[in-house]
Amino acid sequence: MRVWFARRAAVAFACCAFIGISAAIAPSAAAAAGETVLPFGDAGFFGSTASVANTQPVTSMATTPDGHGYWETASDGGVFAFGDAGFYGSMGGVRLNEPVTGMAATPDGGGYWLAAADGGVFAFGDAGFYGSGTPIPGIQPVSGIAATPDGRGYWLAARDGGVFTFGSAGFYGSASGLTPGRLVVGIEGTPSGMGYWLLVRNTPVGPVGPPGSPPASNPAPTLPPGTPPVALGVNVYFGQLGKVSCDAVFPVLRAVQPPQVLVGAMNALLSGPTPSEQAAGYASFFSSRTAGMLNWAHVSNGVARIDFADFSTIIPNASSSCGGAALLASLDTTAEQFASVNSAVYSFNGNVRAFYLWLQLAPPPGY
Repeated sequence: MRVWFARRAAVAFACCAFIGISAAIAPSAAAAAGETVLPFGDAGFFGSTASVANTQPVTSMATTPDGHGYWETASDGGVFAFGDAGFYGSMGGVRLNEPVTGMAATPDGGGYWLAAADGGVFAFGDAGFYGSGTPIPGIQPVSGIAATPDGRGYWLAARDGGVFTFGSAGFYGSASGLTPGRLVVGIEGTPSGMGYWLLVRNTPVGPVGPPGSPPASNPAPTLPPGTPPVALGVNVYFGQLGKVSCDAVFPVLRAVQPPQVLVGAMNALLSGPTPSEQAAGYASFFSSRTAGMLNWAHVSNGVARIDFADFSTIIPNASSSCGGAALLASLDTTAEQFASVNSAVYSFNGNVRAFYLWLQLAPPPGY
């Protein structure tokens, strides 16, 4: 048995600012401090925190790809590796505003994510950081995290049933509006990455999105009339100062209101980077001068049609070859993060040719 843990060591992690949410958090996994791991079927027992002194309550666990090991995480962010699971770091010894409530491993087992109740996400090993829930207004305590099959994204589930997507994770619905006394305590993605299950305390909720659907005898909760929509985390993409490639763009998290997530993402993109993001090196043609210049956006047969008021006189230098590549990379990557969008076509006040000729490009075929 190998046991790895860190309590006072310096650790490297990717995360955002800790923002506290005052709430009582219930552990989201079956394991508890001082208890063992119970294997069934062909699952092996490789150890547990029962043999480790002075551990905080264990809140989640994740398995290695070959099933010959697993990780446990405690509420203070400590990580414990058993079997062939590698130790890649932890939040042990780092002061957190809210406890760690979820854990997910990368597909190759070379890393893992920890999720805290305030929406913070901490990436270790080969796990990438794609955003967190801390900037999302009104987010309820997060109770679980699940990784996409490609390892390039993840979902966060809040205990009120809200679902928040990051990276390559698609949004397929949520259980927001749970009746009092019913709390989401976990989330798990389907093997295809095209859906997920939410686990409600005492009541398992069926898959949301393909494959499958909730059984008629146990319908998924719906929003009661008058309930405000739940904010959804999406990315907008900006350049960074000093990058050689004209079309290199990087994600920045924004909160939008479903179901019009494409409209929300485009409006957020048009507002440009915040002052703090600019200070961190993010750059964009878009700014407060282009904010609100989206006319409409809709998706049909995988093509997003996105129409703007004419901002060509506001950002004329985008018509250079490098400038055009940068602007289109920012627009395309923001639009194509959504599973329903394969490509995007842009226009000024309904005129596709006007937009592309401004960039000194030929319009897409058929336009």
